[in-house]
Amino acid sequence: MGPHETSAIWFKRVIAMTCVLLSLTMAAVVTVVICSIFGSPYPAEDELPDLPAGLVASSSDLECAGAGCWRTWTISGPDHMTAAEVAARLGGAGQSCGHHGWFDWREACTTVHMSPDQVTVQRALAEKPGGSAP
Repeated sequence: MGPHETSAIWFKRVIAMTCVLLSLTMAAVVTVVICSIFGSPYPAEDELPDLPAGLVASSSDLECAGAGCWRTWTISGPDHMTAAEVAARLGGAGQSCGHHGWFDWREACTTVHMSPDQVTVQRALAEKPGGSAP
């Protein structure tokens, strides 16, 4: 085999590997787009983050608006715990956001709200990829 034949074989291998990588990339992009567009429009009831021992959640309320949907749970602890203590056990009032899932890139946010008499956890899901969760 001469040098021209060897370089032609390597060129064909590089082209083949490039085609395979492009195909895999396109398959991943299509999967993300399909899951993000056709995924469930609202957060599921089981999306409440794990609660520390002793805290319980009420049944959830689901609401929707133009930007997406959200689910809210009221969190309570033993009778002697104040709302501030319950919020502190949850890591304090605040919000954290990220992708809804591995293949669903809509923004999903979990927010802990505290009022003087109760603590609520809200899980919000943006209506479409690139949008902000309500």
